[in-house]
Amino acid sequence: MEFENQLAYSASAGSGKTFTLSVRYLSLLFMGEDASTILAATFTNKAAAEMKERVIKLLTQLEEKEDELKEIVKQTGFSKEELLAKQPEVLANFLASSNFIVTLDSFFTAILRSASLYIDIEPDFVTKEIDEVVKEENFLGEVEANSLLHALVALAMNIEDKRFGKMFALMQNFYKLDPLLPERKYEIKALEEIERQIEEKREELHRAVVNSGASKSAIKNFEPMEIKALFKKTVFEKTSLSEHKYYKKYVEQYPLIEDLFL
Repeated sequence: MEFENQLAYSASAGSGKTFTLSVRYLSLLFMGEDASTILAATFTNKAAAEMKERVIKLLTQLEEKEDELKEIVKQTGFSKEELLAKQPEVLANFLASSNFIVTLDSFFTAILRSASLYIDIEPDFVTKEIDEVVKEENFLGEVEANSLLHALVALAMNIEDKRFGKMFALMQNFYKLDPLLPERKYEIKALEEIERQIEEKREELHRAVVNSGASKSAIKNFEPMEIKALFKKTVFEKTSLSEHKYYKKYVEQYPLIEDLFL
């Protein structure tokens, strides 16, 4: 049986798709393909983990897997003895190489990260479910409506991990503990004054970054925008601009940038 370069396989649940895909994947490895050049994409993390586990198990126990071994013989044209002789080398190469037995989501995310500088997005972006984004936007809307933006900013500055996802998780824990917390009176400040102060800091930082000769992507983080959009910039997840690759080399030459950021 000659190996088919282009093959579409349609089957219902429980009909042997994993067997067929695993055998085809192994056949490619035995025919000399590097694991880093083969994409095996699944819909779930569980399916990806099961596929990877199956491939490793077959590579380590191939002689005992008669059905799979027989099928690989058909697809590759190698004899059983030739395949078993190649087995240690193929296993070693697989374990030493990057492999793409992954979910579709993680595969496309990896592509975006590798091309982030070309498409002008932050390389450390995070993906979220739409309903999570809506909840966060509603939360920020309530914070703004109740003039508590200063409290949120203070909280973010005092949390070691500044990512919004972590902060929202912390807020959820606060709500669970709410009945146990002592009453506290909050001083309501004018939202306009807080926004004005934030805007002044942003303008100062923007000028400093521009004057440092930093890249367009670095400058873009501090360009004029709504406060909600500014808070969502992943640059604020860093405790220091020296941790961010856009600014690292400029911080040493222009320490003012770091002073303004902190």
